[in-house]
Amino acid sequence: MNLYENGAVSTLYIAFKANADINSDFLENLFSSNKWNNEVYKIAAEGARNHGLLNISPNDFFNIKITISKDSQEQAFISKFLRVFDNLLALYDRKLKLLSQMKKYFLDNLFTEKEYPNLRFKGFTDAWEQRKLNDIAKVYDGIHETPNYTTYGIPFASVENIRTLATKKYVSKNFYEEKFKIKPQYNDILMTRIGDIGTSNVVSKVPLAYYVSLALIRLNADQNAHFFKYYFDSEYAQKELWSRTLHIAFPKKINKNEIGKINIYTTSIKEENKISQLFNKLNYLLTLYENKQQHLNEIKKTLLNTMFI
Repeated sequence: MNLYENGAVSTLYIAFKANADINSDFLENLFSSNKWNNEVYKIAAEGARNHGLLNISPNDFFNIKITISKDSQEQAFISKFLRVFDNLLALYDRKLKLLSQMKKYFLDNLFTEKEYPNLRFKGFTDAWEQRKLNDIAKVYDGIHETPNYTTYGIPFASVENIRTLATKKYVSKNFYEEKFKIKPQYNDILMTRIGDIGTSNVVSKVPLAYYVSLALIRLNADQNAHFFKYYFDSEYAQKELWSRTLHIAFPKKINKNEIGKINIYTTSIKEENKISQLFNKLNYLLTLYENKQQHLNEIKKTLLNTMFI
């Protein structure tokens, strides 16, 4: 309770105060490690009132044995050292939130339901043109058949891995060649049409071939693929998709033909490239900070489980 002078605590929690010779931050970090898990396993009981959840009585909790340093300076040093990681993690968390807010702001103001967006790059003043998606892209269904998966071969693209296109599921080359009459191409856009509707990605890395599941549609656009990917991330495009979604179905889905009827506002290739570059940079920064945050979390977890005995 370092952030507030007073607070109300649920009965699900055990509240206590450390003795004067024990650093409370040190104790907090100890309980964040796994060094006291064995003691908990010994006393944990399954409570019927908690529907199968494990619970510990306060009396049993205060009887567990933990190992701590008797040296108050060592306790303080360990606490300060680990606090550095907490501060860095909080910093990256703030950066990620600000970058996410910035990305949403640009999405909401660059992609709008009008000829002149709220934001423009310098030198671009022409009106955007409204067109049907069918007029600027070919829309294809995924394959209406579940394959037998293999340990290697052609990667399987589905709702589960649409955000990264990384997968452990593959299909054989023969199956892929037999089923795909029109094969996915480099810079095609894959987008979910069942369940988590409207999440998209661009086929931009090797291997370029993907087996596309029924839950996805494939867009082959004549223009900037990344521009359309970001377009579908915008609130305007999501509303368009939502309005054409069959909500009585479970899971929710949108038909390929309905996706082709969506209204898209397009501009010159140069302006589309500028917009794509902006979002590519934002995504790069988001991924960079997410990876750094994850790496710091892993370091802190390792330290917690090695500095306490």
